[in-house]
Amino acid sequence: MVSFEMNDRKKIGLGLTGFGIFFSFLGIIFFFDKGLLAMGNILFISGVSLTIGPKSTMQFFMKRQNFKGTISFGVGFFFVVIGWPVIGMILEAYGFIILFSGFWPTLAVFLQRIPILGWVFQQPFVRSILPHHFPTSKSRSTSSGLAPSTTKVLHLRIRAPRDLHKTWPSHLLLLNK
Repeated sequence: MVSFEMNDRKKIGLGLTGFGIFFSFLGIIFFFDKGLLAMGNILFISGVSLTIGPKSTMQFFMKRQNFKGTISFGVGFFFVVIGWPVIGMILEAYGFIILFSGFWPTLAVFLQRIPILGWVFQQPFVRSILPHHFPTSKSRSTSSGLAPSTTKVLHLRIRAPRDLHKTWPSHLLLLNK
């Protein structure tokens, strides 16, 4: 079992990431204020790099399948800094979705386990909108926090002995059918 050790560096990184999301949200609320958006971007990137480490951050952003998202996020950040925040935020949102698309199934399982929010995501209307991100309750893992695609299920077929029908009541002999 992998443990997530929470040292001071990771605590600071999570705080910076949270402040980055908060400042980005404020920048959008205040009609795309470029100062708040730039501050949010800087805090978010520095928080992610402190949380997972600089080496892991570089490996994540430089993966071949993440190039499109990295370039889009970087160009969007550049547009925010030079004064075109609406175009910059559109590019950053696209890059964010591309970069973190591998985490959506894990996020979906996490959201389904939140008490009230999980009930909302179990409703047929919501399931019809997002069918491939939210697995059914039959395929979801109950003991581990893994996404359904990484969970393996072992099916066993139990056969009762042939002369069991002589001693057991018939309603208990469903195992043989």
